[in-house]
Amino acid sequence: MRVVGLLCLGKERPLWVNWRLRTGTESEKGKEASVVLEMIDELIEIQGSEVIEWLLVDALYADGPLLARLKYQYGIDVMVRLPEDRLMYQEMEQKLSQSPPHWHEHTDVRYLSGHKQTRQMRVAAVHGLNNWDAYIEQAQAMGIETPTLSVYAIESDQVMPNGETEKWALVATFPFTSAWKAYTHWRNRWTIENNGFRELKEGWHLESGLWTFHNTAIAAARVTFTLLAYNVAQIAKTHAGRNLTAKGIRTLRRQLTPRFGANPIIVFTADAYAVLHLEELIQLLGGKPPKFSFWKSPANPL
Repeated sequence: MRVVGLLCLGKERPLWVNWRLRTGTESEKGKEASVVLEMIDELIEIQGSEVIEWLLVDALYADGPLLARLKYQYGIDVMVRLPEDRLMYQEMEQKLSQSPPHWHEHTDVRYLSGHKQTRQMRVAAVHGLNNWDAYIEQAQAMGIETPTLSVYAIESDQVMPNGETEKWALVATFPFTSAWKAYTHWRNRWTIENNGFRELKEGWHLESGLWTFHNTAIAAARVTFTLLAYNVAQIAKTHAGRNLTAKGIRTLRRQLTPRFGANPIIVFTADAYAVLHLEELIQLLGGKPPKFSFWKSPANPL
């Protein structure tokens, strides 16, 4: 089992906005793209077509048709690590070797396991690449005559376990004005990995407790409750959340009880819900109001 999710990098705290539990031998190629689009469709239905501006996705989703559909059908720009075995990676290397060097050097500061690390980076951008047949075919099928992509080469002075210096690349549907801006934008991916997935694994013990279940429904419920608890904890750390928690649960209950009663009823139907007092619900269903009541309607709160 594994979780596929969309994490929103909000202004204050990241929040899980949609997710799916995948089981068995379901392929990550092709089928997973439909899952991503399904989750995006749900968000668009709720919040509108401009709910997502960017997607920073794992290298697992370096899928040409997916990138093309997100860019030209949904209007969402995408950035993903470009696998080294792709023809576009080779095209990037060839372009950089033939044209005058366009490398720019920068000092990069990052934290690994709480330890500060400073390293020297050099980056270069190559625009207008099209050596990705699946991406081109999907884009052209959608009416885009000359679709292209931008690739950003990244190198650092860090020595890898194989003894070579670090080299990799990003591919994006958006042409940044500089490769360093593209790399800086990609650094948001670290927030997704550290504050999102790693937090779920190490802080909320999602893997250790979830995968022992043989019942998919139970596992899906565990995922849902864990991610909801994660979101509640994140919201509690925001400015609005701190103001709310500072009141205390008793103060909050005293404020809500006059409106909804001591034991409010939550009614779900389709994609909507309502929080109602029992007497209010009975009247809405056609029942007669009681002769005596301790509940005051919202129009006349206690």
